[in-house]
Amino acid sequence: QKEYAMVREWNALLEKQRGGAPTIKLLVGSKVDDPTAIRDQAAIEDTETACGTWPFISVSAKTGHGIDELKQAMAEAIDWDEIAKTSRPALFQRIRDQIESVRKLGAVSLSLSELREQVRAAAPEDYDDAAVPFVVGQLSRQGVIVDTCRANGQRELVLKLAEIERYAGSLILMARQARSQTGIGVPAIEESALMPSELVLPRIAESQRLPREQERIVLECVVQLLIERGICLAHGGLLVFPSLYPQGECQSIDGTDSVSLYYDFIGPSDALYAQLTARAAMSARFGRVRLSAGRAEFGQRESGGLCGVQYQARGQGRGHIDIYFCPETPVTTRQLFRAFVEDFLKEHGVDVREVVELRCQECPHVFAEADVRGRIESGKASIFCPDGHPTPIDAAFKDARANNPELIDRLAALKTDVDRRTASAAHNASRTISAAPASASTAGTSKPATGHVLRLLHLSDLHFSASIDPAQMLHPLVADLTDREWLELEKLDYLVVSGDCTCIGSAAEFERVHEFLESLVKQ
Repeated sequence: QKEYAMVREWNALLEKQRGGAPTIKLLVGSKVDDPTAIRDQAAIEDTETACGTWPFISVSAKTGHGIDELKQAMAEAIDWDEIAKTSRPALFQRIRDQIESVRKLGAVSLSLSELREQVRAAAPEDYDDAAVPFVVGQLSRQGVIVDTCRANGQRELVLKLAEIERYAGSLILMARQARSQTGIGVPAIEESALMPSELVLPRIAESQRLPREQERIVLECVVQLLIERGICLAHGGLLVFPSLYPQGECQSIDGTDSVSLYYDFIGPSDALYAQLTARAAMSARFGRVRLSAGRAEFGQRESGGLCGVQYQARGQGRGHIDIYFCPETPVTTRQLFRAFVEDFLKEHGVDVREVVELRCQECPHVFAEADVRGRIESGKASIFCPDGHPTPIDAAFKDARANNPELIDRLAALKTDVDRRTASAAHNASRTISAAPASASTAGTSKPATGHVLRLLHLSDLHFSASIDPAQMLHPLVADLTDREWLELEKLDYLVVSGDCTCIGSAAEFERVHEFLESLVKQ
């Protein structure tokens, strides 16, 4: 039953993404090596009906069972008379053919400058320098290649998409393993540990790895894509994967308002939650992010308010997201956060059903949504439970965009800033990989390479107060560490911080500590 549920979930996503375009769907059971095995015919027929597919075909590539039948079904499904013949301009075809010929020679990547020279040499009379990047952009959008910019500014074309998938899958698995190995449940990997020769890549044997320089290019591209697509976020020298945190049940959270908004939607829910979290974290507008099981919180209650997101997958391609705030969060921040979440979900083409949930502040009563919306539409500031207890209705949950051009402008500015910060984070991660020495120690272990002297920086009793400027503490330390005549340091392997980090342990003091350590790690 699990497999059939997954088929229906995939179908729900397909129906949403295809936007009404006519689609022919075949239901195929693969790896069916024993054609006499008992199968759940009722479940198959229910799935065919629910998904609108052609009759089920069981196949086995190992034995050849059903392959001819599948070929025949595919041939019958295609309306060959309606297939339009396409033609391409000669230069477009020449560039594409050149890329394909380089790919067939076994190359994993090709720089844009090399492609230009090869096309110019092959047909100098038809060559148009401006056309090459245009065609490359089209091929990238078609999924033929991946067009990326390396840390050194060189535009590089990754020709073998299977390598992108292979290495991306390995990095995601590495983060998943780190979640259990670290003991603190954090699915993250270090940026600086992604390119040493001793790096162990899960499910990629040493004999299957690319030559080191090609691998470096692929890893740069993969990390850029993971950050740009919101699959992970760059945070303090780490790549953190929000969707790999274990899911938790959506529940009431102590210290937050009695009002919350939640959204039930159809779409690739895990990916959407990760992307939403990554973009909100990248903005820095809502404060520093803290991730836990199925939850992302931004900012702090003690220093100007908190915005939070809870997520839960509901199966069948459905997801559920709550947003909540603490009482100290300003109304303007609440409105912007709500607009940011709603705009993100709608931009990604998901069907969103927004629900307002309001609980009485004095008793367990939960108000009917229709009653809450009625009070909102009539401009009332509060609502009363059956026992007469008044509960205020937060202004943040009134749709402010229709009558607030300023909020629309703030949202547009925020999205622009997120795009800029995301591109910068992707470039910085790529630069870290590009600069990583091939002899660095193995990621995730404390074992140094043979003959390597371990360099450890120990800081103790920082005693930060809220008024201390982290830069004033950082600059003298960095100056000492980079004094080659005195320390002769090429790199540091570990940072250890002990003793009292703050004076009285306030949130503002810990924020200064975090700024100092984050800046030190980057340096």
